[in-house]
Amino acid sequence: MSRGTYTPPRKLLTPPYEPPPLKPAPPTVRPHDQADRVWLHVLDQLREVGVSESAMATWLEPLTPIGALDGTLCVKGPQRARLWVARRFGRLIGELLRDEETFTGLRLYDAQPDDEPEVL
Repeated sequence: MSRGTYTPPRKLLTPPYEPPPLKPAPPTVRPHDQADRVWLHVLDQLREVGVSESAMATWLEPLTPIGALDGTLCVKGPQRARLWVARRFGRLIGELLRDEETFTGLRLYDAQPDDEPEVL
Protein backbone atom coordinates (compact mmCIF):
# COMPACT_ATOMS: atom_id res chain seq x y z
CA MET A 1 0.00 0.00 0.00
CA SER A 2 1.45 3.29 -0.99
CA ARG A 3 1.29 6.32 1.13
CA GLY A 4 -1.79 8.50 0.63
CA THR A 5 -3.80 5.87 -1.22
CA TYR A 6 -7.15 5.01 0.35
CA THR A 7 -8.11 1.35 0.45
CA PRO A 8 -11.73 0.73 1.51
CA PRO A 9 -12.22 -1.95 4.16
CA ARG A 10 -13.30 -5.36 3.00
CA LYS A 11 -16.90 -6.22 3.63
CA LEU A 12 -17.37 -8.68 6.42
CA LEU A 13 -19.48 -11.68 5.65
CA THR A 14 -22.37 -11.73 8.08
CA PRO A 15 -25.30 -14.09 8.31
CA PRO A 16 -28.66 -12.69 7.22
CA TYR A 17 -30.19 -10.37 9.79
CA GLU A 18 -32.83 -11.95 11.98
CA PRO A 19 -34.95 -9.62 14.06
CA PRO A 20 -35.32 -10.48 17.73
CA PRO A 21 -38.37 -12.56 18.59
CA LEU A 22 -41.47 -10.55 19.32
CA LYS A 23 -42.63 -10.30 22.89
CA PRO A 24 -46.02 -11.87 23.42
CA ALA A 25 -48.80 -9.35 23.59
CA PRO A 26 -49.66 -8.38 27.14
CA PRO A 27 -52.99 -9.65 28.39
CA THR A 28 -55.82 -7.26 27.72
CA VAL A 29 -57.42 -5.45 30.62
CA ARG A 30 -61.17 -5.54 30.13
CA PRO A 31 -63.52 -2.84 31.38
CA HIS A 32 -65.44 -3.93 34.46
CA ASP A 33 -68.64 -2.27 35.60
CA GLN A 34 -67.72 -2.64 39.29
CA ALA A 35 -64.11 -1.37 39.08
CA ASP A 36 -64.82 2.27 39.99
CA ARG A 37 -67.25 1.40 42.78
CA VAL A 38 -64.91 -1.17 44.35
CA TRP A 39 -61.85 1.10 44.16
CA LEU A 40 -63.76 3.97 45.83
CA HIS A 41 -64.90 1.54 48.53
CA VAL A 42 -61.30 0.41 49.11
CA LEU A 43 -60.20 4.05 49.44
CA ASP A 44 -62.98 4.66 51.99
CA GLN A 45 -61.90 1.60 53.98
CA LEU A 46 -58.29 2.77 53.96
CA ARG A 47 -59.43 6.09 55.43
CA GLU A 48 -61.39 4.21 58.11
CA VAL A 49 -58.30 2.24 59.21
CA GLY A 50 -56.38 5.49 59.65
CA VAL A 51 -54.48 6.20 56.45
CA SER A 52 -53.71 9.93 56.57
CA GLU A 53 -55.34 12.36 54.15
CA SER A 54 -51.91 13.44 52.94
CA ALA A 55 -51.01 9.82 52.06
CA MET A 56 -54.39 9.41 50.37
CA ALA A 57 -53.94 12.58 48.29
CA THR A 58 -50.29 11.92 47.40
CA TRP A 59 -50.21 8.18 46.79
CA LEU A 60 -53.65 6.59 46.50
CA GLU A 61 -55.93 9.12 44.84
CA PRO A 62 -53.66 9.46 41.74
CA LEU A 63 -54.40 5.78 41.03
CA THR A 64 -57.41 5.15 38.81
CA PRO A 65 -59.20 1.88 38.07
CA ILE A 66 -59.01 0.77 34.44
CA GLY A 67 -60.81 -2.58 34.54
CA ALA A 68 -60.21 -6.23 35.38
CA LEU A 69 -57.93 -9.05 34.30
CA ASP A 70 -58.24 -12.65 35.48
CA GLY A 71 -60.37 -11.64 38.45
CA THR A 72 -58.04 -8.88 39.65
CA LEU A 73 -58.80 -5.18 39.80
CA CYS A 74 -56.45 -3.24 37.48
CA VAL A 75 -55.43 0.24 38.56
CA LYS A 76 -52.99 2.62 36.86
CA GLY A 77 -51.01 5.60 38.02
CA PRO A 78 -47.57 7.16 38.24
CA GLN A 79 -44.74 4.69 38.80
CA ARG A 80 -43.66 6.26 42.10
CA ALA A 81 -47.21 5.93 43.45
CA ARG A 82 -47.54 2.37 42.15
CA LEU A 83 -44.35 1.23 43.87
CA TRP A 84 -45.09 3.05 47.12
CA VAL A 85 -48.64 1.67 47.33
CA ALA A 86 -47.44 -1.87 46.55
CA ARG A 87 -44.85 -1.67 49.33
CA ARG A 88 -46.97 0.07 51.98
CA PHE A 89 -50.51 -1.09 51.34
CA GLY A 90 -50.37 -4.02 48.94
CA ARG A 91 -51.28 -6.72 51.44
CA LEU A 92 -54.05 -4.65 53.06
CA ILE A 93 -55.61 -3.67 49.72
CA GLY A 94 -55.49 -7.31 48.59
CA GLU A 95 -57.34 -8.36 51.77
CA LEU A 96 -59.94 -5.61 51.32
CA LEU A 97 -60.57 -6.69 47.74
CA ARG A 98 -60.95 -10.35 48.71
CA ASP A 99 -63.39 -9.35 51.47
CA GLU A 100 -65.37 -7.42 48.85
CA GLU A 101 -65.67 -10.72 46.91
CA THR A 102 -65.70 -8.96 43.53
CA PHE A 103 -61.97 -9.24 42.83
CA THR A 104 -59.25 -11.59 44.04
CA GLY A 105 -56.42 -9.06 44.09
CA LEU A 106 -54.94 -5.92 42.60
CA ARG A 107 -52.69 -5.22 39.60
CA LEU A 108 -50.97 -1.85 39.63
CA TYR A 109 -50.06 -0.57 36.17
CA ASP A 110 -47.70 2.28 35.57
CA ALA A 111 -49.14 5.09 33.52
CA GLN A 112 -46.59 4.11 30.83
CA PRO A 113 -48.25 1.31 28.81
CA ASP A 114 -45.13 -0.86 28.28
CA ASP A 115 -44.44 -1.47 31.96
CA GLU A 116 -45.35 -4.74 33.56
CA PRO A 117 -47.89 -4.48 36.40
CA GLU A 118 -47.17 -5.12 40.03
CA VAL A 119 -49.42 -8.03 40.98
CA LEU A 120 -50.57 -8.08 44.61
